[in-house]
Amino acid sequence: MDVWQILFLIAAGQGIFLAALLFFGQGKWQYANQILSLFILLFSLNTLENVAYWTQYQLQMPHLAGTTRGFVFLFGPLLWWYVNSVSHHGWRVRFSDMVHLIPFVLYTIIRIPFYALDADAKRQVLMADTYANPGLALFIQVGLCTHLLLYSILLLRADRTSHAPESPIHTYRIGFGLLLYAITFVTYYVFINAIALNPSYDYVLSLIGIIALYQVGYLVVVKPDALHGFKIKELLSKKYEKSTLTEMEARTYRQQIQSLLHTEKIYLNSELRLSDVASRLAISTHHVSQVINEYFGKSFHELLTEYRIKEAVRLLDDPANEEKLLAIALNAGFNNKTSFHTAFRKYMGCSPKEYKERRKEKVATGGD
Repeated sequence: MDVWQILFLIAAGQGIFLAALLFFGQGKWQYANQILSLFILLFSLNTLENVAYWTQYQLQMPHLAGTTRGFVFLFGPLLWWYVNSVSHHGWRVRFSDMVHLIPFVLYTIIRIPFYALDADAKRQVLMADTYANPGLALFIQVGLCTHLLLYSILLLRADRTSHAPESPIHTYRIGFGLLLYAITFVTYYVFINAIALNPSYDYVLSLIGIIALYQVGYLVVVKPDALHGFKIKELLSKKYEKSTLTEMEARTYRQQIQSLLHTEKIYLNSELRLSDVASRLAISTHHVSQVINEYFGKSFHELLTEYRIKEAVRLLDDPANEEKLLAIALNAGFNNKTSFHTAFRKYMGCSPKEYKERRKEKVATGGD
């Protein structure tokens, strides 16, 4: 094994570990993170098979060869489901969403003749390293690249229409990442068909994915709130280790905080402080902070900001509301226009003015 192969082997192992952490993590966005964990797991397994291919280890276990190649047809659907579960809290994969799996199922069916071969026959195919049906191979390559490109566009378009201030990671980052991966795939297939197969092409393709994988790992360790509530309590902080707050008390306070937010809309008070909430609940500010951090997956300031953005969006969506942006900002709980613009652009990906203009265009064209 050369240095690159060792690097990819280590990265794949860390990816599997990261997938496990995400899958078993708790928080508001647990379902979304479980979808993301499946994506990371499949990518890591695909990377392991690539290492087995480069080192010829697949000849020792031929029945495992090719088992992860079709996973690439699952990358787009999984990221699409992840974005949906983040943009629409409470969203779940339904039976009708299984239509996204059709390309993967078709690929699996096409590969059945190879899967059905005995070990020796598979070794012969693997050692030949050529396609028995070049036309079919080209069809699969074009289909795979088209599939990745379509889901990239789908994710990039989703960011334009997203009205979900709860999502701290804009979907365009995911869409752009998948687009880069798709372009790399296109370039890879052009090279191996027009020139010749070179291991370095494989390395570049895998390296793009590994970089994305490590970016997710960085967010998990350094900025866990960016992954929508996922926390690694044991690894990140001992902040609440000595807290006297019980689980039952924490759940009760969480419900009370939710009531204050949804029913009384306390976030509309631009002067609201953590101590004000603590006084309302008759508990310490430390416990209020703990409940918000652990059960809402964010800081007090972030929680208020997201609810204020929701209120601003509601006001902007109201066709009968002709208030100016400053009035909307103040009515939503912001204390000045600058902080409103900064927060709105962060959570919505555009300025309030741009959002309002897009909304008018949709209404004018009969859109939602």
